[in-house]
Amino acid sequence: ARYPNATEAWTGALFDRLRDTDALVRRNAVAVLAHLVLNDVIKPKGQLSALALALEDPDPRVAAIAQLFFAELARKGNAVYNLLPDVISALSAACTAPDSAEAPKPQETKEPPNTRAVVVTRDTFRHV
Repeated sequence: ARYPNATEAWTGALFDRLRDTDALVRRNAVAVLAHLVLNDVIKPKGQLSALALALEDPDPRVAAIAQLFFAELARKGNAVYNLLPDVISALSAACTAPDSAEAPKPQETKEPPNTRAVVVTRDTFRHV
């Protein structure tokens, strides 16, 4: 079941966290968004390009979760193909925008000691 009325107002704020300067925030944002999109709780509506940009994140853990998201999304029939035109259009617009060179890039931050790493596997996003 989808809950668009409860989640739609927060979707933009969640996608904005993908551009946060803190790698831990970006990692959690990718994981949460991947879970919500793959379980059909939210529809990305043209915001999937932000997750595509996460594939090139300086933090390898963020990029790995984004890669896993797209691999799982590809298993859902034609979902990737249906969203591909919007992703390409948004990424092209971002690359040709006059202020795209001035946009700050997220920087990888080191985790404090004694922090447990989150391990994401294929089964993480499967329906229960």
